[in-house]
Amino acid sequence: MKKLHLLGHPVSHSLSPLMQNAAIQHFGLDWHYEALDVPPQALIATLEELEADPAVIGCNVTVPHKVAVYEWLEAGNRRIYTYARYAKAVNTLVRQTDGKFGGDSTDFLGAHDTLLKNGLGISPNPNRNLDRILSEFDIAILGTGGSAQTLAFGFAQDNTLPRSLTIFGRDIEKARNLAREVGSRSPAVGLGDIEAPIPTTARNLSEFPDWVPSGRSIVIQTTTVGLSTGNDAGRTPVPSGSVGRDQIAFDLVYKPHETPFLLDARLHGATVVHGIGMLVGQGVLSLQRWMNSYESGIFDSNMASDIMRSALGV
Repeated sequence: MKKLHLLGHPVSHSLSPLMQNAAIQHFGLDWHYEALDVPPQALIATLEELEADPAVIGCNVTVPHKVAVYEWLEAGNRRIYTYARYAKAVNTLVRQTDGKFGGDSTDFLGAHDTLLKNGLGISPNPNRNLDRILSEFDIAILGTGGSAQTLAFGFAQDNTLPRSLTIFGRDIEKARNLAREVGSRSPAVGLGDIEAPIPTTARNLSEFPDWVPSGRSIVIQTTTVGLSTGNDAGRTPVPSGSVGRDQIAFDLVYKPHETPFLLDARLHGATVVHGIGMLVGQGVLSLQRWMNSYESGIFDSNMASDIMRSALGV
């Protein structure tokens, strides 16, 4: 039997094993997906142990390990795929032909597609030819961790370039460093006769209520605040009423389904996007990576998505 793992700390709340094992069973694969709670101090030893086990064909990576896994891959000259290299963060490990793990990130495309579908009512184009559909939106990202990095770099590189990006963090220096690097690496975009990178700025999270976007906006909550377990359960990272009319509120936290952040945003008139869509979207893409490496045949992403959603009851 081939093995897949989810690496995180904590992981007891994760729904990934439930949805991945349902899809694995549906496709008739002799695989098993299991969560491993890995404290940060044990991460490197765990990665090396898993890489040495040929039965382990891949892993997902979640909080707080996405950046550390990227650094481990880079230090060992292992393969890093495009979106992971953009973000300097990894959520999917795939065993390569040389026996080592390679790292990818399916987070951005999973988030991007559920944002378009559930926030804007647009069916994602499989060819990614969306002609800067977000060009009229300012995007605020709450948080500076691996998921925030992934989304910030993804939006700055993708062909759906937004009008601006603002990174809000409790650690302002970390937010500034992320904004600076995203801004320096974003491509030049046509603004009439002027070409300039996407405006990317950083502000302290406490200043979010003072943020005034120039038009329509999207607020993406990437922190663990509001997660059903831990010290921040039942809380929201921003004051009540900070997100409302003419805005889209997207919370990457998926348990609970209706987070305090989303409940408050809906109450004040915002369109809300649940984290479960991103969870399923990135999970389907991870499964596709593993099946492309180990199984022949055509992968049916719509079927995989339906199976995962059914397993989760959504």
